[in-house]
Amino acid sequence: MTKKPKAQEKPKAQENATQEPVRTPSPFRHTNDYVFKRIFSDKEVLSDLLSGLLKESVTVVEILNPEIPPESFTDKLSRMDILARDSNKDLFNAEVQVRYHEGFDDRIAYYGAKAHSDSLKKGDEYAEARRTVMVDILDFKHTKLADVPRYHTTFMLRSEDASITLTEKFSIHYVEVPKITDLLNDATFDSLSKEDKWVLFLNNCGGEVMERISKEEPMIAKAITIGEIFKRDKAEQERARQRDDAIMNWKLTVGPIYQKGLREGIEKGIEKGIEKGMEKGMEKGRNKGLKEGLEKGREETARAMRLDNLPIETISKYTGLPESVILSL
Repeated sequence: MTKKPKAQEKPKAQENATQEPVRTPSPFRHTNDYVFKRIFSDKEVLSDLLSGLLKESVTVVEILNPEIPPESFTDKLSRMDILARDSNKDLFNAEVQVRYHEGFDDRIAYYGAKAHSDSLKKGDEYAEARRTVMVDILDFKHTKLADVPRYHTTFMLRSEDASITLTEKFSIHYVEVPKITDLLNDATFDSLSKEDKWVLFLNNCGGEVMERISKEEPMIAKAITIGEIFKRDKAEQERARQRDDAIMNWKLTVGPIYQKGLREGIEKGIEKGIEKGMEKGMEKGRNKGLKEGLEKGREETARAMRLDNLPIETISKYTGLPESVILSL
């Protein structure tokens, strides 16, 4: 005969939902972008993730970029995004972001706008453009959203007072994975939404919490099963490890060099532009100085990268400078 819980005890169904946010035995984070792409390239699993995050029914019928070029594992700048089309012919771009950097939001907006424009073929009417939804899984807390307690923030094209939506065919979603633990400190199992459960999965939540979630959510259980390949397949482990190493190396070497050189170049350029602006007009000089500063920053970055004996091709890719210019520095 089953004993009833004491009056002061909570039954298991009401235990704190994040009381045990321990990591799963998986050796890699689900926010490793290669691991993410391996798991969510499954159309059923991706459909359920998008449905949960967007709170609408999404049925993915095609993954438009299933291939993963071999060079992507060691090249931090290679994108491991997933571009998919659903049954309504709408486009969804899901991608993991592991760190904030200068120009981060501009980069997201650029890729989103490009994906939206690419949805039209030559001769198509603009009204025929399908909806484009950018879903960015952030493995960090965004500095601009520090005062926003929720982990999911949606950006759309709206009027300044948000009373008028210009178009509903383009949106960007930031999902700040680390915020899930803070937000659900006092939540119970029964209060978890499908979105909460998926974000807990992305955050590598483990223990009894994930065990129960996997029993209630078949697609999360399937995602866990797919991810188990990284426990037993040495080749897959090596690919994921290479991706982790590439990102870490970029953080420790190229990233700081590039950002430092760019900042210093902009500062020097603005200073120079202001001096010239005394003669030709402050605004004109400031604009010219900024342009010169950007160019100077790229050149200083390239010099620093050459001192570190990085390949000319790599320097050109990161700075945008022609190889001939790099060789002359």
